[in-house]
Amino acid sequence: MRLAPGRWLNGQIQLLSWQGEELLGESFLAERRPQGDSLWVKFLTAEACRTPTYLERFRRTAERAMLLSHHSMATVVAFGIYQEDAEEAARLLGAAAQTGSRPKSPHAPGIPWIACETVVGREFRSALHEGMSPKSVGTLLLPVADLLDRAALLGIFHGELVPELLLVLDRGGEPKAQLLDLGIAKPETGDLWEVPMSSGGLLYRSPEQGRPDGRAGPASDRYALATILYEAIAGRTPFVAEDPRTLIGLHRSAPIPPLKSLLPRLEQAAALDAFFVRALAKEPQARFATAMAMMEEFMQALSTHPRSGAREEKRRRSSRWYRLSRKDEPARRMDVVAGPRAVLGKQSECDVVCQALPSPAHDGITATISREHTVLIWLDNRLSVLDQSSNGTFVDERKIGTRLTAIPAGAVLRLGQHLQLRLTGLVDAQVVEGSDLPGVLIERLDTFADGAPKTVMLWQQIAAAASPLAELGGAMRLGDLWVAQRELWWSGDATVSWQRQDGLAVLGPAPLRDGDTLSHKDGVLCIAH
Repeated sequence: MRLAPGRWLNGQIQLLSWQGEELLGESFLAERRPQGDSLWVKFLTAEACRTPTYLERFRRTAERAMLLSHHSMATVVAFGIYQEDAEEAARLLGAAAQTGSRPKSPHAPGIPWIACETVVGREFRSALHEGMSPKSVGTLLLPVADLLDRAALLGIFHGELVPELLLVLDRGGEPKAQLLDLGIAKPETGDLWEVPMSSGGLLYRSPEQGRPDGRAGPASDRYALATILYEAIAGRTPFVAEDPRTLIGLHRSAPIPPLKSLLPRLEQAAALDAFFVRALAKEPQARFATAMAMMEEFMQALSTHPRSGAREEKRRRSSRWYRLSRKDEPARRMDVVAGPRAVLGKQSECDVVCQALPSPAHDGITATISREHTVLIWLDNRLSVLDQSSNGTFVDERKIGTRLTAIPAGAVLRLGQHLQLRLTGLVDAQVVEGSDLPGVLIERLDTFADGAPKTVMLWQQIAAAASPLAELGGAMRLGDLWVAQRELWWSGDATVSWQRQDGLAVLGPAPLRDGDTLSHKDGVLCIAH
């Protein structure tokens, strides 16, 4: 059997001309009758695409892709199995569709094919080489992120997202990005090297795709998209190596090269470095939950601009960081991280800054702490930790790896060789009815923690009086605290005068803002954010 122009598919699609070899097979330009529109038809001739197991996944993925209509994808219009015996092709597809039904032969006699609308445009990489700004890249890829999220809702993902499969089209005078091959199921195998891959594909391959089972998912697409964003800024991908196995090892265990060191004049380097810590996390669960959330955070990081003067330190703190202190006793203070995720490290943009204090007296010790050393995550009703460092993270003196590791109650976390933190869940707090564990208290235990305040990592609603913040007195013994839209909210109280920095009064409930004061007969609390 030979594929050649002139052959018909499903009695409606005629192959017109051979276009060349593809990653998993070859492609043809075709025409659909009676509509007369042009189509791209891809035949998956690779051995990995001829097994009964793959045929079932191919059918399921193609069917769902046909339900997906989006302006950023090449629409799937038809699919099937090509062979001379049409009745056998129909039987094969039907058998694959039924649970437990498998053809007895190790390879299917036919060739899976998929037909999509033709898309003509220039390669995305050429647009990068022409000097497209990171903000323009973000704007261009926002619809692609929306496409990936919609595909994930249908249970499909790309699995091989690389710049070469992104085209830039000129529609109405504005560039639009189109993603190719979304409806093609990727082969799965226990041996990564058995599956055909593009020459530069490993540069964008997620850590989980480099593991023995090689399983991809929607989070893998988000990792690849984040790698493209990194490349748009740095002019290179985060990890580069000539040897493929070395490159996979870097994806799985190496820390992300900070943009501050690659591009020291980049104003937004600090904010972008904090963004990529999460976007390129080793574990899928530690990344952004959706591609759109990731892109929104990326655009926000790009809009960060440094300020001079006394407010520089405030600007460089994490957007999830809050500090509450008593006006009459500034040393009596406590930090809050709003949300179920906290980055611990020595750079000031981290949610919990971990340094050997006083600094610079102990700069040698602080130097052993990575910029983004480790990540705490509340996921699936348990607190876990993810190491991102070069000097190790230890839970109760046991070194952890690059996978999420559950933290037992009252555990001691050690960063490097010297810095120790006790993590205490707020399990005894009088939490609001119906909520889960509301947060965790983080306390430094090492001798280099001079002046480091306690930190409350909060993700659920809690009565302020039942939280560690009650130690501050005043307003923090009244009302409720919770996190909404990545901000720390307080319910307010009739006995507290709540004022913004500009003097405006707040009645509550409302989010706490930088410069707020909470005045009570028991004392005045000042908010830094």
